[in-house]
Amino acid sequence: MLRDPLGILRRRAWIVVAAGLLGAGGALAFALREQPRYAASAEVALDPRSVGDVLAGVSAPADPARLARSQAVAAHTPALARRVLRAAGPPGLDVGEFLAHSSVSVVTGANVLTFRVVDWRRDVATRLATAYAELVVRVRRELDAAAVAAERARADRQLARLRTSGHSRSPLYAALLARSRRLASAAAVAGSSARVVRRAGRARQVRPRTGRDVLLGLAAGLVAGLGLAVARERWDTRLHAAGQIGDELGLPVLGGVPTLARRLRAPTRLVLLDEPDGDAAEALRQLATAVELLARGGGREQEVLLVTSGHGGEGATTTTANLAVAFALAGRRVVAADLDLRRPGLHRHFALREQPGMADVALGRCRLEEALVAVPLPVTVPLPQPAGRAPALGRTLELLPCGAPAASPGELARSQALADVVAALRRRADVVLLDAPPVLGAADSLALSAAADAIIVVARLGRTRGPQLAELVRRLSPSPAPVLGVAVTGASFTTERSGDEADAAGGA
Repeated sequence: MLRDPLGILRRRAWIVVAAGLLGAGGALAFALREQPRYAASAEVALDPRSVGDVLAGVSAPADPARLARSQAVAAHTPALARRVLRAAGPPGLDVGEFLAHSSVSVVTGANVLTFRVVDWRRDVATRLATAYAELVVRVRRELDAAAVAAERARADRQLARLRTSGHSRSPLYAALLARSRRLASAAAVAGSSARVVRRAGRARQVRPRTGRDVLLGLAAGLVAGLGLAVARERWDTRLHAAGQIGDELGLPVLGGVPTLARRLRAPTRLVLLDEPDGDAAEALRQLATAVELLARGGGREQEVLLVTSGHGGEGATTTTANLAVAFALAGRRVVAADLDLRRPGLHRHFALREQPGMADVALGRCRLEEALVAVPLPVTVPLPQPAGRAPALGRTLELLPCGAPAASPGELARSQALADVVAALRRRADVVLLDAPPVLGAADSLALSAAADAIIVVARLGRTRGPQLAELVRRLSPSPAPVLGVAVTGASFTTERSGDEADAAGGA
């Protein structure tokens, strides 16, 4: 059974809409190219009494509807169709085509036959429908009259023989005389056994029915789109809701970085500094609060937090930068260090140019104090400190960029020199955030995690796949640092003003 059907519709709405529009467009295109067809109808009323009933002395048939049905079947034959075409058919129309585009049906509850003819010429359809009805009336009258005439001739011959032989007073003569009288009634029935009660009027267009066809195409497209959406959802292993992470991995969802407005997506923009009162900023503060509460759990404070992801582009660097600002604005002494020795990017969020950094300090090219860059913060009212922590004397945020590229980034990530730099940062700050490279791209993050107290995994909804996230956690399992939880990016978060943690929902 599918989970979250409304979520599937939200994520796959483009498939359903596209399929619906494609179906409607295809139906419209077909209708515009289809040659118009016109239908005309004529009606014939049948006498419920047949000549045979009169001859048999029956006043009315046992089943008039059955008689009408048999007459309808008898009327739709190649022999009659050939006569209709000879009388009113246009050149080039053969018997098979005429039969395929005509019909004879019985009007429900009445002894009336409807003759319907469809043609791409309006006048031809009208002419053929009327001619068809008139021919059937004429043929039935001819057949009935011929049957009555044959019976009357036979009766007259028998009466003449009886009179000649002197048996005019015999019972047989009386019976034949009575039969002769019935034949006179049958002759009247033969003349009125069928009549045209409605000639074909102006033929109406029956094809294409553009409006109906477009609606049917739209409905078929929407149904097909729903099927495609469900099929794609079943085969799609990407995570579209934060709850899936907890269900599949058993990791707590710390919060997330929601999808930002276009004006805040530039690398040099930070939500907490550029739009501190918005919902996105509130979600980031809740993320920072959840991280701090979990990092201080178990009686051991975890000060060095390594932030990583499975693949690039999931927002690990953005999350690191925003967490650093959130902790600093809350009164912590924070250092954000760029340990992505292959593709550094943390410095761009703070509008810094490339300069000496982590690699230079670890390789002895400069001192730590020379590489650290102080990030100015706005003056705001300090937030309350957690229980057991002394109030900070002032907010500070320092950035340690990556610095000059190392010749062997993998070797540097595993070196004791780099671990010593992280240890120095631990002594210098309350919170150290390490922006690490993606785990599934290289082994650097696992090596760097040995210097951290805990790990924060960043996953982007709509891009991260469940198996990838599981593989990420598996690769980090040898690390002595535990995985604190998952920060979700690219999500839609509902911020509760009461202070409760926001629930992640929706897709990228």
